[in-house]
Amino acid sequence: PPPPPPPPPPPTTLLSSAASDVYKRQARRSLKSQVREMDFMQSKMTQGLLVALAALVVTAPATAYAEKDEAVSGPIVRRKVLYRSTRMEISPQMGLTLNDAFRRNIIAGAGFQYHLTNEFSLGVSGGYGVLHGNTDLSNNIETTLANQASDKLDDISFSEIQWLADFTISYVPIFGKFSLLKSAMFPYDFHLQGGITLVNEGGVAAGAGAVDPEIEGIRPGGVLGGGVRLFLSDMLSLNIDLKTLFITRAPISSGSASAEMKPTMFGTIGVGIFLPGRVKISR
Repeated sequence: PPPPPPPPPPPTTLLSSAASDVYKRQARRSLKSQVREMDFMQSKMTQGLLVALAALVVTAPATAYAEKDEAVSGPIVRRKVLYRSTRMEISPQMGLTLNDAFRRNIIAGAGFQYHLTNEFSLGVSGGYGVLHGNTDLSNNIETTLANQASDKLDDISFSEIQWLADFTISYVPIFGKFSLLKSAMFPYDFHLQGGITLVNEGGVAAGAGAVDPEIEGIRPGGVLGGGVRLFLSDMLSLNIDLKTLFITRAPISSGSASAEMKPTMFGTIGVGIFLPGRVKISR
């Protein structure tokens, strides 16, 4: 018998169409997935940009305020000359008591200060009485008693300053420069000082009698004062000071003395010599 006929070919057209549909569905799914991922990334980037922008908005004023605050709190004058800071000052001086009722005292002395900063300093000073003289009041007493009661004149004696010393703390609240006739600039400062003092008093008799020992001796007390310092150069200054000595003393005795608190005003003029000679410059 003849061989059987071959089987019919498979329906290739139908298989190709089904495979194409599957591939298209997979491609659409993949595309949708990629689109979702891109949307997610864009969302994250947008959120990051918004956060960064918000942080910039918040921190920028704070940074500007901090810079402004630093500028305000910093030194007003930069690179200023520090005439006193960490320097020693030696000042020979002459002084005169100003409000003595009976005896005027002229005192030669010197002072030493160490300036811890441009504002604060510690100092010691001392002086010796080189000249003494009667005031108009003591001259009138001597003249009146000599003419009317010479026996009482021998009982009269006056106190005078033999030497003095003090330890002070100084503070400079004001300093700057001023122009002299618009041609020269001179730095200056106003300073205040306070501390303790020792004053040694002697006595002088008005007549031929002896000096009352009650008006003599060492008097401890306090001192307050102030003055001005005019810088002539980096090393030299002209110093004018006025102090008040708060001591218990008896300026006169008529046979017996009664000590009282007697504030004594004491003015000095001197020259300040600063070491080292080179001044510092601030930042």
